[in-house]
Amino acid sequence: MGAARPSPPLQPLVGSPWLVTLGKIGTGEDVATPPLGATEPRPIVVAVHGAGDRPDWACGGWRIGLEAYPFVVCPVGQPMANQRYGWANAHAVDLAIERALEALRSRFKDYCSAGPLVYAGFSQGATLASRFLLENAQRFPTAVLAEGGYDYINDPQFSRKYFENGGLRVLLLF
Repeated sequence: MGAARPSPPLQPLVGSPWLVTLGKIGTGEDVATPPLGATEPRPIVVAVHGAGDRPDWACGGWRIGLEAYPFVVCPVGQPMANQRYGWANAHAVDLAIERALEALRSRFKDYCSAGPLVYAGFSQGATLASRFLLENAQRFPTAVLAEGGYDYINDPQFSRKYFENGGLRVLLLF
């Protein structure tokens, strides 16, 4: 048997703004930054905002930091005040991630890499990530935590369980 033929390149991903709405949730929106011009499936980074933050701010910042190469998908939390959002608990983060990923894959299916995924949490998005990361380590073997997660990141039990479950690396940003 011969080697599998590579898939033909996709048409360049064009016709979308740099920030797209994936779905309206209450007063907020799940958003994503598509890798404009992509001709092959691209990785996905899930960026979870902090308390008093907004998903569009998270997406814009991570997009710049990642040089607009991957998809950056940013779920919205619960309303706080003045179009700012936060997370009621870790379960709310879990549900929002799955909702936003489903919407992203539905809209950009051929352009989304099957995995692995990267978890990027800022402040409350990092603080509430421990259970999600342990339960989803194979899907999210890389985590980037900025300004949060300090209560569990130095816990050897968390590190061991994350690794045993498929986690490979955690990057801390201060």
